[in-house]
Amino acid sequence: MTVFNPREVEVLAAALPAQGGNRLADLTREILVLHTKRCTPGNYSQLIGTGPEFRAIFFPNAGESPYESTITPLTGLDGGFFAALSVAMLCQQMAAVASTLRPQLLTGKINDTINGLTTAIRQNSFRYYAYLARYADTPIKNALAAFPDEASRALARQHYLAGLTSASWVNAKLVQDSTGSWPDRDWELYHHWIKLTAVGASIAEIDAAITTMMSLGLPVPPSLRPGSWHLQAPWLNAGFSGADMADANGPIVATKCTRYPGARSPSCMAEDNSFEFTALTQPGNGYRQVPASSCLAPGTRVVMADRTLKQIQDIEAGESVLTPQGSRSVILRSAPLRGQRTLVQFDGLGFAFAATHPFLVHTASDPLGATYAAADPQGLARTVPTLSQFGLRGLHQPGPAILVRHTEQGDVAFPAPSTHDAPTELPELLYDLYLEVGPDGRSEYYAGDEHTQLLVSSEIPRFAVAPQTTAVVLHVLRAAGPTVLETLANVPDESFDDVLGIGLDGLARTMMPTIGRKLTTAAGVAELPHTAEEVACAVRLFADSLNRGPGGAPQRRMGMLVEQFTARFGPQFQAVLALPWRTFDLAESDVANILAVTPYSVELFEPGPPASGATVELVLRHENASFTRLLPVQPSSPADRWYYTVDRPAYFPEWTPSADDSLWYLEIAVLPHSHRRMRLALPGHIAHGYQAFAAPVLDGDKVVGQAWLDVRLLTVEAYAAEALGRAAGPSADPIAGRLAHLAARFVRNRFAETVFALQYCTATTTVTQLADTSRVA
Repeated sequence: MTVFNPREVEVLAAALPAQGGNRLADLTREILVLHTKRCTPGNYSQLIGTGPEFRAIFFPNAGESPYESTITPLTGLDGGFFAALSVAMLCQQMAAVASTLRPQLLTGKINDTINGLTTAIRQNSFRYYAYLARYADTPIKNALAAFPDEASRALARQHYLAGLTSASWVNAKLVQDSTGSWPDRDWELYHHWIKLTAVGASIAEIDAAITTMMSLGLPVPPSLRPGSWHLQAPWLNAGFSGADMADANGPIVATKCTRYPGARSPSCMAEDNSFEFTALTQPGNGYRQVPASSCLAPGTRVVMADRTLKQIQDIEAGESVLTPQGSRSVILRSAPLRGQRTLVQFDGLGFAFAATHPFLVHTASDPLGATYAAADPQGLARTVPTLSQFGLRGLHQPGPAILVRHTEQGDVAFPAPSTHDAPTELPELLYDLYLEVGPDGRSEYYAGDEHTQLLVSSEIPRFAVAPQTTAVVLHVLRAAGPTVLETLANVPDESFDDVLGIGLDGLARTMMPTIGRKLTTAAGVAELPHTAEEVACAVRLFADSLNRGPGGAPQRRMGMLVEQFTARFGPQFQAVLALPWRTFDLAESDVANILAVTPYSVELFEPGPPASGATVELVLRHENASFTRLLPVQPSSPADRWYYTVDRPAYFPEWTPSADDSLWYLEIAVLPHSHRRMRLALPGHIAHGYQAFAAPVLDGDKVVGQAWLDVRLLTVEAYAAEALGRAAGPSADPIAGRLAHLAARFVRNRFAETVFALQYCTATTTVTQLADTSRVA
């Protein structure tokens, strides 16, 4: 039988964990995070039987803790609660480290879920925190060891409550407080309540003691008074976030390649586990939306050539609208599905738009001097390549953008009003107008409500920036577009964008490794337009061919194909054409000697350093090692704004293959502004020796830009050949024609089997609905 010693209660009362480096808090948080990982729900899909658990895929080393069994009894939070938290935290980490899936993740919804669940943990964890006080290496653990059984804890509880409610103790604390010698008052009081809980005191007993102490004059803050103290968790400073799931980074970014019987080659999906986790019927599906266009809601008024207003959905191809250059003919009215997107409105104005829709900036008045602005500049930069080159900023970061307003007297500066989400604006279709363009590639018109019309841009690239790339993209779409649409003919409209995106993502993962080696030897060469005028004509003819089609859904589908294909392949094609001497004699991870990193561009959404004298810094990190390369920024054109390119890759012979739990991380910054930095987790195994990425540039936790790049795995021999090719200088070889020919053939031959192999990754449909696509595989 334990001999009770009242002095041990005094030791317990004096015991406190450190406010910094609180091992009790660390242990509590560690166990809750571990339990959250072990509650990860769901299984990976497979055709026969049940696939592996996501818990085993993402957290193979998450073993059981002896302290887990008491979590639910002591918090009231069951496995379903922690499963929901695990799903949200995993999706948040996917948004942080994935590249391909990132634009489809609903980060606002994810953040709200995590914040709500974290609040629930704060309000229900005091008993569990008190329970772990017996085991965490703090002074409280040693003090509690003096009361090993219920009888001794009951006596300790009685003496502890009597001591805290005594006038002598309260008076001593009042003296401390009045002399400024009680700096940790709130921390001490909270842990008195926790230690009382640890020796068995009920909430009612502790509330009564607090009431007595307050009646004696003790200053107790509102958060630690009766009815409130047990809802607090001052030890939980950081809350919970996706960063707690960082050990899943490897599986999150891993590529999976699948070869089905009869397929020409494996179909590969970057971030396969992440796409599967967020697919239809899977745990993370509620945090994913399919890709969609950035357009305007029906009812938006457009200024016609005669200066009358007409609703955008009523405008037909062939009609003329007013532009800053005068009257321009509409060559296509696109009408994509809104999908799950929440639209945006300006305060006080009566039209709604997608967050990624581009508005023109009154450059002379805007403090940043940008050309375009959007509520979501990162989404726009990713969806419509080339716009960022002219300067792209947020509508309100930093400060309001100065937009262009149409008046009878001419264009005037118009500070962007605040924006708000418009959750009640739920049209089935959105609309955009593509205008007849000149060699500058600009397609701009005035849109708004009955009283205020603002200058907006069509959601198309400025092809004059890259006429060769535009010519290649147009050729592939003309030659392979019908095959893509035929493959997806039986896919419902509401799933078309989703399935199309999965198929194109799969192709984007394998196209260049497949056709790259043939770029210098292929016999087929496509006939392409060369000058900006010829490309402008080709664009008009292509748009006109869409108008001559059957209209309705087929026309919408081709419009979405144009947008999605351009966003995924335009940057890759442009890099091939800009650096034609790069080799695609690629190596697999186990034989490669060098990692070659080619930054296509770094695009900032706020002023950066002048291009002259700026340097792109690339840092490759692995565990405690880091390796840095510096590349000079190429001279910019007069129209460029905060847009940085280089003319060569950076080579890292230090790179070696890594396991999923020991990844390499790549960072890119434009010096001297090193605080704005892209950070990207590279897959442990880079399938086929190639992968392209788009990743945000961050300043702290704020997105301030975007970087486009690819990585290639080379042998020493391939590196030497590449160096010789670069030294040889420009060539008259028709690489653009070969690229167009090979890419079109690749899409025609591979799209159907890629969709069939990767359909399980879709967010809106099922394998059964897509089974008919196997007929063209």
